[in-house]
Amino acid sequence: MCQFRLTQSCNEIEPRSSTLCICHSGTKNTMLRSTFAFKPGDSLEGFMQRVYTIYDRPDVHANQSLLLAQSKCFINSNMDCSTCHNTHIKDRGNYPQYAQHCQNCHSTTNHNFCKMADSSNISFLKNSCTRCHMPAQPSNAIVVQTSKNRTNIPCMVISHRIAVYPEESKKIIAYLKNNGIEKKN
Repeated sequence: MCQFRLTQSCNEIEPRSSTLCICHSGTKNTMLRSTFAFKPGDSLEGFMQRVYTIYDRPDVHANQSLLLAQSKCFINSNMDCSTCHNTHIKDRGNYPQYAQHCQNCHSTTNHNFCKMADSSNISFLKNSCTRCHMPAQPSNAIVVQTSKNRTNIPCMVISHRIAVYPEESKKIIAYLKNNGIEKKN
């Protein structure tokens, strides 16, 4: 049984989404058996030995499951990967759809919706939750080297650590202001 929050010995998300975690739990784990032998319902315990703990800051590319497990939204709910992702359809980049998942818990009715929202910007913000709270961040694991001067450019990957990112908030505020939809005081 997984008791991640107590022992940090395995990831809390595993019992809920082990099928996804076999591939999205990072590259530093020690594989005990082939990933291809994993079947839905199997426990990750027999397939990998984890090296990450809840306190680690893994690369944004390498461990989406740990990043999600560090999120208050995950800790305080029953969410798992399929709460937001439908593995049967291509939903990449569908920000309004992802935002709708956020609003199943966070809403004006529940009085826990975005504090930046008012009547002038609420329609924009209702469709942009993940852009602010799950921003694309540079990966240290994936870089592209330019052919001209051989500069390494990190690839941007969506973070699965749902949180308040002050720099992203500043970008959203600037966007709202530049587009005439800034918050009214």
